[in-house]
Amino acid sequence: QALLYALDRPTMVKQIKYGLSTVGVGTMPVASWAYQPDKITMKYEYDPKKAAQLLDDAGWKPGADGIRMKDGKRLAFDLWSYSGQKINDQYMLVMQESWKAVGADMQIKTEEFSVFVDRITKSFDFDICILGFSWGVDPDQTAMWDSKQHTTGFNSFDYKNPMVDMLLDQGTHTLDQAKRKTIYTD
Repeated sequence: QALLYALDRPTMVKQIKYGLSTVGVGTMPVASWAYQPDKITMKYEYDPKKAAQLLDDAGWKPGADGIRMKDGKRLAFDLWSYSGQKINDQYMLVMQESWKAVGADMQIKTEEFSVFVDRITKSFDFDICILGFSWGVDPDQTAMWDSKQHTTGFNSFDYKNPMVDMLLDQGTHTLDQAKRKTIYTD
């Protein structure tokens, strides 16, 4: 949460995408019929003071070099992506600078696309990563967020939430679009 609050995403869109994109709220694509940003309660507006406060509250205190420490461990991690993506490169540089400003030491790591895909789908050897992902017309995101999709789908992060699993299952078994919209917003 702190890392998201530390990012000025509207400015990133304005400067990197020349204002031709929209900052999304939640996981639904902005163009999806299921996209309802006004119904999403957890929003991450740019607020570096809140980011710093969250890190303080979690026990991550600034070290002598400005990088936060907790229990003798530095708040340091690698951000992986694939090479040749100029927009991702720009995003990563802004992320690195923004996160350093709140005391996180992020190092950028890139590699050839097929090696990167193996990293995030087979070896799972990464702290965080940035990549593009496209959804079809149907808003189902089971492949990304269902806990059973860790090794068989795109849940490379091993995200587990029983409520999300249940809602995704409901969404795929409901025909009424209005009901599905509510389920996917939840």
